[in-house]
Amino acid sequence: MAFLSILWGSVLLFMNRLIPDTFSAKIRESVAISGKLTDMSKIEILEAKAVTAHEMLLHAAFEPVLFGMMTILVLFLLIRLNGNTKLRIAISWIIGAGTIIYSLGLFIKATTFLSSASMSNACDAGMWFIIPGILLLSAGLLLTFVKTIKDLTEPVGVA
Repeated sequence: MAFLSILWGSVLLFMNRLIPDTFSAKIRESVAISGKLTDMSKIEILEAKAVTAHEMLLHAAFEPVLFGMMTILVLFLLIRLNGNTKLRIAISWIIGAGTIIYSLGLFIKATTFLSSASMSNACDAGMWFIIPGILLLSAGLLLTFVKTIKDLTEPVGVA
């Protein structure tokens, strides 16, 4: 799942760098539909929303890569720990699922903002995935921390 997250973020980043004008055109179209662009202040709002949409897409691309790399590092730590293999596998799945769900939530938030040009709609749509993703990531990291402390404080030769 970590490699899938890194691949997803890399593809999003590549698409964002390859065709940045497409995303800017989409947000301009969404804002133009929501109101007439006769006033100069509306045009400035349009430009601000286009910048925000571009930043949201960059976050939706960078954060899966970052969390995927973090997941790989935690997995290497879990491999080195002693003890219950099933627990290590469960922790790995929890962190991996949290990474994927969180990444999906960021993408939904960015694409909702692209289509509606409304930050409240985007936040509402993305939070259904972002919050469970963060909770799974936090739980997995907390379990890894507890398991690491337990393994480090356990006397040598005791299983």
